[in-house]
Amino acid sequence: MTAEEIISAQGDPALPTQPTHLLDLLKTAASSDACLLFLEDGSNGPATKLPYAQLYEKALQQVSTLRASGLVEKGQVALTYFDNHYDNVVWFWSVVAAGGIGAILSPLSHEPKTASGQLENVKNLFGDAPLITSAKLAPLFAGQGLQVKTIDDIKQTTPKAEPSPVSDVLPISELDSIAAILFTSGSTGHSKAVQYSHKALLASVKAKADHLDSRGRTFMSWVSFDHSANFCEVHLQSMYVCSDQVLTPAAELMAEPYHFFSILSAYKVGYTFTPNFFLAAATKSLRDKLANLEISLDLSHLRTIMCAGESNRTQTLADCDELMRRFGAPSYAIRAAYGLSETCSACFYNLESPQYDLGNPFASAGKHLPGVMEMKLVQDDSEETDRGVVYLRGDVILSGYYNNLDATAACMTDDGWFNTGDIGRVDENGSLHLLGRSKEILILHGNNYSSFELEYAIETSNIAGLTVSYTAVFSTWDESQQSEAVVVLFNPSEEAIGRKRQADTLQAIHRVVFNFCSQRALHVIPLPKALLPKSTIGKLSRSKLKKQYEAGAFDDYWFDEKDSHVQGEGIKESVTKTLDEVTPLEREIATVYAAVVGLPAEALLTDDALLSSGINSIGFLKVKRTLEKNLDMDHEIPMATLVQCHSVSDLAAELIKSGTTSAEYDPIVPLVKKGTKQPIFLLHPGAGEFLCWFNLLEYLPDRRLYAVRCKGLHSGEETFTSLQHQLDTYYAAIRRTQPEGPYLLLGYCLGGLLAFELAKMFEANGLEVAFCGGIDNPPDIRRSLGHEKYRSVLSDFLPALTGMSPEEAQDFTKSTAYMEDPEFYEAIYGKFPPAVIQENGGLTIQRIKAYGKVEDWHRAIAAKYEAQGKVRSLDIFKANALPLFDVSGLGSWDAVMEQWCTLAESPRIHKVQGNHYTVLKKPDIEVLQERINEALDARGV
Repeated sequence: MTAEEIISAQGDPALPTQPTHLLDLLKTAASSDACLLFLEDGSNGPATKLPYAQLYEKALQQVSTLRASGLVEKGQVALTYFDNHYDNVVWFWSVVAAGGIGAILSPLSHEPKTASGQLENVKNLFGDAPLITSAKLAPLFAGQGLQVKTIDDIKQTTPKAEPSPVSDVLPISELDSIAAILFTSGSTGHSKAVQYSHKALLASVKAKADHLDSRGRTFMSWVSFDHSANFCEVHLQSMYVCSDQVLTPAAELMAEPYHFFSILSAYKVGYTFTPNFFLAAATKSLRDKLANLEISLDLSHLRTIMCAGESNRTQTLADCDELMRRFGAPSYAIRAAYGLSETCSACFYNLESPQYDLGNPFASAGKHLPGVMEMKLVQDDSEETDRGVVYLRGDVILSGYYNNLDATAACMTDDGWFNTGDIGRVDENGSLHLLGRSKEILILHGNNYSSFELEYAIETSNIAGLTVSYTAVFSTWDESQQSEAVVVLFNPSEEAIGRKRQADTLQAIHRVVFNFCSQRALHVIPLPKALLPKSTIGKLSRSKLKKQYEAGAFDDYWFDEKDSHVQGEGIKESVTKTLDEVTPLEREIATVYAAVVGLPAEALLTDDALLSSGINSIGFLKVKRTLEKNLDMDHEIPMATLVQCHSVSDLAAELIKSGTTSAEYDPIVPLVKKGTKQPIFLLHPGAGEFLCWFNLLEYLPDRRLYAVRCKGLHSGEETFTSLQHQLDTYYAAIRRTQPEGPYLLLGYCLGGLLAFELAKMFEANGLEVAFCGGIDNPPDIRRSLGHEKYRSVLSDFLPALTGMSPEEAQDFTKSTAYMEDPEFYEAIYGKFPPAVIQENGGLTIQRIKAYGKVEDWHRAIAAKYEAQGKVRSLDIFKANALPLFDVSGLGSWDAVMEQWCTLAESPRIHKVQGNHYTVLKKPDIEVLQERINEALDARGV
């Protein structure tokens, strides 16, 4: 049914003149011509247009499915978690239309311990509430005990009943009931879930629209949908005034901040949001562009850039204001503001920024929204004053924290005043100036982090040289970042005595900070216990220590961090390699990082060099985008991977695990670089990739391990011209990696054939091959690669890969027989569960197609191949035959594999557990690795 049909069937009442709950808000917007524009492909890419009328229709159409699947009932919480604006918007409103409460989860932390804490917190708060996400993101929640449902699962659910009338979703008498939930301090494990009532959200957007004259303005947001500045300030307000809104991903703007102004110009934006640090970056980025290019912008439609989320540097606002006026922006377009998630985003606005505060280092927040809020400042003695903790009360204040009565009671007085935890003063004109925080929170680049949790992460990381319980963390203004930065004070133990040991301790602390908040600490300072006094209950006073630090009391204790190589300048002195001595992938990574951080690429080849490079959050996004483009990746690099890899080699190893290699073809992929035993070269199966070997690495200790990767898997990369071309290429690459023998070769499936042929080449040239092994590969490779096309094998493996019954797999094969390969690959990809996608390095449709191209080429080679000649020794690891393997003429798979005995002077056949598909997976790999290690020992290697 269309939206009109559903509304008609329900006897839709007249549109309300004033929305009374969120579905009314959407319905009102749907009656206009306004729409959402999603720039998910970046600021220069095409926009996906979604009129509010279509959003309303999509939401209503999902009601039957959500109700029939039992996921959403009236008044029930449903969590949503997506990495793009479109899905966030559509599925939040679908939950609302079904009568549920949409709880929009914040992005998970890049630090594993913190991410685990976040998920545990979600489970504790919401129990069995459904969590709606994509198939790509579902693996993040595996094993957490959450009721995860992918949108593909939901879409396949057959509706059992028509939806209840919209009028029954939320009666008007329940305006104080919960409408939505966002989260505070999204990067900490103990985030609180902020409950918004329909009344509070609607009061907020009406007050903002009236106060800031936002009617008729196009809105734009680039921060994530879970952020209150997007959800409350932009998304809901634009719907209230029935205006267009543009939603663009943060990565594009972070990588090229000047695009912020390009979007404001191109879409005639009148209302947007940014924190201070990004406004500074965007201003600098545009100035740099203007120095070399003539850029035309029209900012005449701009009325409000709400600047909040952290302290606002007056000079930053003034610099941006001056630049924007050159392109037609009016005066006072930048509005320094103040608010919290608990206050529906901003609730104070300075309507005279930046001129009002010229001469002051930081901008004031102005006055609060009229009619919906009142403020008082309270000292410790609870007396009102013109300087103290900021308390707020009114219609836009949260209704409480979900399932957390203690947290609600701690911040709310009996008469409805909300303790913000911020300290401020009011000037003679009634404008609020923020002076600091009484809460233990770090605000870094607009994101909130817990001081307590960072201290906990540091003290539980087993750092040598750190005295537990004497660690204090706080933030201070960093002029170079135009934001706050972390300072860590700690007491060094005896293990940190000596310059080298103390440097190691500092570096270890920097690693933890870097992993926790994606930026290195401004300073890590070792102090004697006398300067870290504890209270009578054993606590350090962060506020007192911060005042002492900013007064210069600890300057004499600063460690010379350049000597410890924890700053970009310091790492220049530690160059030990050249770009010619690393792999093409490592060379590409170093070159990209060097361009972003402004250091020589060679300086980034040492351990921890990426941590030491001085990279920040904007730099990370530039590196991410450039690597994905340069490496022609068909999947994203997780930000957690970038943050947690502190060296070029670490990042290269992680990218290799996801199936990524450099554009410059190199057959050799280093998997383990250290070891005293002879190295092993691992030859790939028919699909050409090396990911199958990762499960085996832990069972081959103290060895360098090199995978050999086939040509043709990278975009634009052709396959080999012949088997001999392939063998010659591999032979040369192995000799380059290990100039002298003895050589150890191990192949899987087709890789066993390659190992056998390469061993013949080495021995023909007088070189020793001490070990030549093959896993489940017959000498007549056609018996296991017997199908004409790779897609036939994929269909054969469907039961093992997906849990489908053989009959279901046969039906799928029949139903897709007419499809061309590209369409077939998309169809079969849709059958793979998240676990299969994850264990194959983030499998994508593009990679399946690449595997198909390479495997079909190998099948053509196998069709003509006959094993001939002999090698000195051969070890074959024989698994149980799959039904599709050909044993004609010999009667059994054992007899097929015994044919190897005629092709080696010293052949050995080893029986292993499992079949061709399972032999390299647990539990079957346990038996395989025992046999391989026994065979290696028997050959003396």
